[in-house]
Amino acid sequence: MAVDLDFCGKLPKVELHAHLGGSLSEKTVQGLLSGKPGIDQSAARVVIGKGHQRTMDECFEMFRILHEIVDSADMVKQATKDVINDFAMDGVQYLELRSTPRDNPKTGLNKRSYIESVLSGINEYEHDNVNNNRCIDVRYLPSLDRGQNIENAFETVKLAEEFKVSSSKVVGIDLSGNPYQGNIGEFLPPLNLARRAELKLSIHTAEVPGYLDDDWKLLQVLPERIGHGTYIIDRDKSHEMVLKNKIPLELCISSNIKTQTSPLDHRKHHITTWLESKHPCVVCTDDKGVFSTTLSYEYSLAASALGYKRSEMFKLSYDAIDHIFADENTKENLRKSFLEIKPGLLAN
Repeated sequence: MAVDLDFCGKLPKVELHAHLGGSLSEKTVQGLLSGKPGIDQSAARVVIGKGHQRTMDECFEMFRILHEIVDSADMVKQATKDVINDFAMDGVQYLELRSTPRDNPKTGLNKRSYIESVLSGINEYEHDNVNNNRCIDVRYLPSLDRGQNIENAFETVKLAEEFKVSSSKVVGIDLSGNPYQGNIGEFLPPLNLARRAELKLSIHTAEVPGYLDDDWKLLQVLPERIGHGTYIIDRDKSHEMVLKNKIPLELCISSNIKTQTSPLDHRKHHITTWLESKHPCVVCTDDKGVFSTTLSYEYSLAASALGYKRSEMFKLSYDAIDHIFADENTKENLRKSFLEIKPGLLAN
């Protein structure tokens, strides 16, 4: 039978590349916006309400609005719980959220309280839904923003190391931000510090044309996963290193199309080339709210691009478990859960 959106909705999934702010649904943003009188409500609601019709410029305007809205510890906590719920309702059994801890003196928010709020949101949601159909296992990757100064990066890594000791929820570090900004060489020391602290690394690289030296420098830390990697195939040295080390790629089809880093035809997305060479790939959303998508929809796009059957799509989702940042026990529990669902899923 054909792989359709209904099948992808029932498919058990893991989500490994989800930015917290950009993953807020339109409904959640509309609700949070009502408590922010300082923001131009009418203009914001026009952008928020456009959904699939948003232009690239409007997508980036959404990011700006979200940054203004989620500006306090309470807002961070509520945003975390709402995003988790969205993913749980989409058939996601394991989720890794990522976001950049930040300071806001006006609301008393600082990097420490930001991380505490994310973890509180995760723990509360899991506790409240442990025995229902919204049960989900969630972990967190504090992000380093390459557009910020290096002191912020070191502070975030040190906080992540500290929280890793007290919480199993902090499992790694993400490097992201505007790919046109920052001296990437400066970020190698904090990334290596994270490595010494046994924090796993997910690094955005090769998102845009050019910047070959940046990509090569980042690959020297041998990250556990790569975000996007859109142009790695065009860069011989980087391509060879990624293939040799079998570094998994987190691939976000709608995001790449919306930001115009990938052809408009999803069937020409680089996921096809990587999977043809049997390279490990994980289907992800990136910013499901901003790009008005779901992980189920991304899987349906992947199925269309790859021409996969239902059994092949199950394997693609199942194999993603190998690349989560949680421990082996968590992986085994997920595999067991997926396999319990498999017979009924593929029988229909």
